[in-house]
Amino acid sequence: MYKFNLIFPMAGESSRFNYQFKPFLQISDQTFLELAYLHFKKHENKIHRLYFIITKEQNDTININEKLSSLFCYFQLIVLPEKTSGPYLTIQAALQTNKIDTNLPCFICDCDHSINIDPMISFINENDNFDIVIPVWDITNENSSDWGIVYLNEKNKVVDFSEKKIIHKDYIHKGIIGCYYFQNLKYFLSYDYNNISEGLKDYFKNIQTVPIKEAEFFGDMKRLEKTIQMRKKYSTIFCDIDGTLAIHDKEPDNLSLNIIDGSLEKLKEWNKQGHTIILTTSRTKEYELKNILKHYSVPYDQLICGLPSGSRILINDVKLDVKPTAYSINILRNHGIHDCVIKNENIKVLNILKGNSFSKTIVVQDEKGVFVRKYILKKEETKRHYHKLKRQYYDLQRMNSYSKDICPNVMNEVEEDYIYWYDLDYLENYRQLTLKDEKPLFNLLDRLNRDIYSTKKVNSNNHWINDYFKNKIKTATYQSLDPLLHTLFNLDTIIINDKEYVGYHKIFERIDLNKYNPMYLSVIHGDLTFENIMYDENLNDIKLIDLDGSDFLDAIELDLGKLLQSYLSRYESWIQDPDNLIHDLDLDNHRVNTLELHRSVNNEFYQQWCSILNENDIEIIKDKGIFFMCSHLLRAIPYLFQKDIRLCIYCITEIILWLNSII
Repeated sequence: MYKFNLIFPMAGESSRFNYQFKPFLQISDQTFLELAYLHFKKHENKIHRLYFIITKEQNDTININEKLSSLFCYFQLIVLPEKTSGPYLTIQAALQTNKIDTNLPCFICDCDHSINIDPMISFINENDNFDIVIPVWDITNENSSDWGIVYLNEKNKVVDFSEKKIIHKDYIHKGIIGCYYFQNLKYFLSYDYNNISEGLKDYFKNIQTVPIKEAEFFGDMKRLEKTIQMRKKYSTIFCDIDGTLAIHDKEPDNLSLNIIDGSLEKLKEWNKQGHTIILTTSRTKEYELKNILKHYSVPYDQLICGLPSGSRILINDVKLDVKPTAYSINILRNHGIHDCVIKNENIKVLNILKGNSFSKTIVVQDEKGVFVRKYILKKEETKRHYHKLKRQYYDLQRMNSYSKDICPNVMNEVEEDYIYWYDLDYLENYRQLTLKDEKPLFNLLDRLNRDIYSTKKVNSNNHWINDYFKNKIKTATYQSLDPLLHTLFNLDTIIINDKEYVGYHKIFERIDLNKYNPMYLSVIHGDLTFENIMYDENLNDIKLIDLDGSDFLDAIELDLGKLLQSYLSRYESWIQDPDNLIHDLDLDNHRVNTLELHRSVNNEFYQQWCSILNENDIEIIKDKGIFFMCSHLLRAIPYLFQKDIRLCIYCITEIILWLNSII
């Protein structure tokens, strides 16, 4: 094969990428241009000269020469006075500068794709009866609008071209990739076209097509995203040679290779799938080994020689989609790799859900569909939360065993050294319960009473409520967060919205905690707020999510308090709007003015809880509900403090208001 020139036209305006200079955009840490050049790199000895075509405007606004110099050792920059109306005219204008030898063969390649040109090089080396070689790509009728199209007859001869529309259904049609090989460039001197493919119609008899199987495309945002997601499918495989790929010899530095049955086929399979293969060995004679590998047609991307015989340890960081990024496969010596399976969990993160202070929740998609993944990185500081999430996995299963499908179906659980996660069904058409959804709420309470709380047993611990406050309510800690909070907690009296109330610490001098000691313990949800109740109107179906039952059996009143946190306190509404909560704050005069919410709770709600707790007096249920609601609000203060101290102030006034109503 004669030496050839390589031209990258880069004078376009890149409207699909918001007019950014497309060649320097990146995928990971590589520019589009580097990726476009990637497969030419192994053929650099055949490249006579490398050309880049840009416009004067691009050259004046972007330091293109400096960037190119950091990427390529030798190149020539051709600067056009102005942009042309198409790629054909761009090449024509570049040739008119007389800087390119038109008599030499030439590749012209766009910089918005990366194709393996080896099939083209092989064809060119083996044939000489052509003027032009174009790579073609298998396309479907559905995606034909994304491509330039070439039509072939039954003898595989080119008969026509079109742009982004199939015009000949009787011919074989293929997609054209923006890469062309010309025996010479005189073709560009005689005609005027916009697109190169337009002019190719005059050269039907002298055009040859070469099928391309390996390529990446990033010419627009849709193709770029597809390429990024596709890359996640590819793994880097480190494979030992002796004892793994080939029979282990006592003298590993010899110049032979006895490949184990099935191992070569497995490597070829992985190579075809797009994985990067790095062969490792303790052998030291790299040159000789490369020749042996070439002799046996062993596919690989890199070879690492001279490694010690000890363990091979791979260290990698975990990604957002929690796909395993490093693992090992240990096989028996000389067993071969024929039955090794590469984990290929291709996951696309569709959404990162809010909430859940101790773990991360993402909506993801794989080949099987869309689902939810809850995960936590296992660190010393997250140890408690890890156990909490693990417990939640079993609680979901337990709740579903008591009441069929009351929670999303749990699909699987994965435990790694660094991470823990479980997957569950995605509730596509469900939304969070609202104050307007009273009927679904009452139906849920009936179901909980029938299926879940029916597990209740009498609470024999007379100190339960005292232990709860001692272990779960850290008032002293909350006060220490800020001097302002300390003052609020310790006022004897406070005027809220022009009405005087007993201060927080005085309230607990008047409250008999034993009054609120739970009569029953049961399986509970543990965090039964409206946010954790999902409702599908069409199915009239409720699903419970994000369970937080701290003990196997716990006080049913905890669920009552959580519901009132949403129903009575309207927690979900005010936590989103700290700017409008505090209207005036004057603690020197024990005074604060806050947002006033209209609140009411349907008596049917309390009557249902009378049934759940076997209590005839509705007022007792109301008092218990408010008390436990306030306990939940107290426990939320550290979380609120991290968001905005105004949320803490409002929360404390809420607690004081409601506790005053029951003393």
